[in-house]
Amino acid sequence: MRTATRLVIDTIGLADKGGRGPIDRFRTPHTNQLHVVERYRLHNAGKNIEVSFTVEDPGTFTMPWKAKVDFQRRLRRRVFRGLDGIDLRR
Repeated sequence: MRTATRLVIDTIGLADKGGRGPIDRFRTPHTNQLHVVERYRLHNAGKNIEVSFTVEDPGTFTMPWKAKVDFQRRLRRRVFRGLDGIDLRR
């Protein structure tokens, strides 16, 4: 059985009270025509996740814009100590 390695999120209707407020930490303006498609893909045996997205808003931008970012998974080793001092590793 093969597991899925991709997730696509297609979003419309992101309107705030005024309809033109920022939608992210960069204070990107938008209108009620905003359309965002996010694509998440695992690769490198699940050690990396690629996130790409397309933003379309004819009321704000003259053309769609795209971005892509790649994240590397960082594994952390946790050590839990039981009441008797024995390591309970996960």
